[in-house]
Amino acid sequence: MFKKTHNQSGFSIVEIMVVFVVINIGLMGIMSLVTQNIQVSSLNRYELIASHLAQEGIELVKNIRDENWINGIIWTGDSVSNNILQSPAYAIDKDNIYPSPDTIDHVDAGLKIDVNGFYNHSSGSQTAFSRLITVIDYDDHIEVESMVQWQERGQTRNYVTSVILYDWR
Repeated sequence: MFKKTHNQSGFSIVEIMVVFVVINIGLMGIMSLVTQNIQVSSLNRYELIASHLAQEGIELVKNIRDENWINGIIWTGDSVSNNILQSPAYAIDKDNIYPSPDTIDHVDAGLKIDVNGFYNHSSGSQTAFSRLITVIDYDDHIEVESMVQWQERGQTRNYVTSVILYDWR
């Protein structure tokens, strides 16, 4: 009657090689995405820190202005310790104003981080960040700009924020 033939089922070496090539192309795409994600994550981390440091610079100037009002002196200050206009550019932290920096590359503009995790210009471990506050005096207001700069992967990056402050008291 009918004669049975035995067909050997399986994959040829060519089919197996094609499958390996397709899998490798897929894995290379995934690895490329993972690598890019890690790089962007690092950039976003530094950008977020810089944005907070820049905003902190603005808030520190606002704090000096408000303390001047509370102490009954002119809002821009009248001495070295409370004068917002003492220099066109300076470094500032929660404890002091440093009027000497004229560029963000100046050593006094470099930010350090202390053991409590607070950024300042005087003590702690040196960080990648520098912050410089510039103030432009107009007749009825001042413009305050806070620039944070850092080095990342051989490139200089900046984050700048600014505000206009008035004597609204």
